[in-house]
Amino acid sequence: MAARILVINPNSSISVTKGLEESLQAPPGTTLSFYTAPPDAPPSIDDMKTGVLSATFCFNDILARSLIDQHDGFLVSCFSDHPLIAMLRETTVKPVIGILEAAITHALFSGQRFGILSTGTGFRYDRHDEVRRFFGGATAKLAGIIMSGLGVVEIREGDPDIVNRKLRDTSKQLALLGSDVIILGCAAMAGKEQIVIDGAKEAGNSGLRVVDGNKAGVELLAVVLDCTWFMPNSPRVARAEFNAKRIVGSRFLDLDEVASPHELGLKHMMPSPQHFAQACGEKFGIEPSSHVVLYDAHGVFSSPRGLWMFKSFGHQNASILDGGLPRWEAEGFPVDTSEPDMSSPPKVDYPAPSLAPDAIRSYEQIVANALKIPLQTPDAEIVVDARSRGRFLGTDPEPRPGISSGHIPNSFSLPFNVFLEDHVSPTGMKYSTYLSEDKLRDAITEALGLERAQAVFKGDVSVTASCGSGMSAAILWLGLQLMGVRGVGLYDESWTGYGLRPTSVIEKSS
Repeated sequence: MAARILVINPNSSISVTKGLEESLQAPPGTTLSFYTAPPDAPPSIDDMKTGVLSATFCFNDILARSLIDQHDGFLVSCFSDHPLIAMLRETTVKPVIGILEAAITHALFSGQRFGILSTGTGFRYDRHDEVRRFFGGATAKLAGIIMSGLGVVEIREGDPDIVNRKLRDTSKQLALLGSDVIILGCAAMAGKEQIVIDGAKEAGNSGLRVVDGNKAGVELLAVVLDCTWFMPNSPRVARAEFNAKRIVGSRFLDLDEVASPHELGLKHMMPSPQHFAQACGEKFGIEPSSHVVLYDAHGVFSSPRGLWMFKSFGHQNASILDGGLPRWEAEGFPVDTSEPDMSSPPKVDYPAPSLAPDAIRSYEQIVANALKIPLQTPDAEIVVDARSRGRFLGTDPEPRPGISSGHIPNSFSLPFNVFLEDHVSPTGMKYSTYLSEDKLRDAITEALGLERAQAVFKGDVSVTASCGSGMSAAILWLGLQLMGVRGVGLYDESWTGYGLRPTSVIEKSS
């Protein structure tokens, strides 16, 4: 059965709902229904009073019509911390998201700094405060919020020439502030992307991206996968933890199961194209156009490995949830603790993809590269090792019995945790997130030295990430992607495969 998403226009303006119907397409495996607030509700949300009135009318009407029981997820199409979002979350464990949350989440994966194109001139909701609440404080990611001087109804029903000119002029101002992503800060702006792009071009920004929170929200309500994985010496069991608690509507991706067999018995190796396609289409109901969000129970640990798998097979519409399940829960978003639904979604067609040729490095390539000195030997790659410094130097044991610690000749120690920032929520919940780009660059420079780091940033030398078994190497892979470094490969079998082979040369010094 397809997931049923209710798109809620909390205004009584029917023209806004029509705009949403025209601009939104249901993701694969979902159906969209559209709801307009009752006629007595405010035609637009202009202040706290109209927000509360809107929420009250909508909430009572939704309950009276049993719409919660009839749908699997809810998108509140108002670019604010609309009270209806919290009211619905208190009533159901089904996923509920507002377009402000969805737009910012999407913007963070789309560029370096985002601006918000808002409505009105004297809008009394404090958008800056709402953005700060989302981040838990101020953020350098926000270039600015500029109001267009347009009302919600005016955008849909006003003079098109005047509306488009104001939107274009405001977009130009946001581009001049340094925005490389502009968020449409009103549900009524649905379908106005090209006008915003044209305004940015007038400011000399031809590569600007536009985020519509309505589209982002529908995507986030689409396919969410928990790909938590624990080290072999950990007492924790990923699937059991998923069964006990998870993001509402998510499914469990077992990285050891969606994998290829290996001659040395290694786990979670990259699956074949056929195995990957079968898992997507038959197990998860994912099509090539589906947006996939991956998360784990650490914050950031195994989700980058899942993302690397999807991206390596050309599935570009995928991202991780930075901070994972613990951050999601710490920030008050709903989790599901009921018995999980073990039924499979409707099967869809996912053709077997092609694996990117530079995604994986083989043992033979690693051995050959170990004889080369980066920046001195032609075509030598820089191999970065995500294991702890002690394991790299050979002073600490490996967690897997029978394998010596140490490192590949001419490789560099870059423990994965130097790419991450640790957090503790007010309730004591611990989780990790990626560092800012500047701090990621500092970590690379400290590990490689200035000359080699600059060569990496400029794309003058290729990079291969390795670790213990191919899991945390993906943390380095994604961190390098966040810095704009492309073509990063991953030594899939990593140290376990290298260390198990008696012919491997193992160094145990710095």
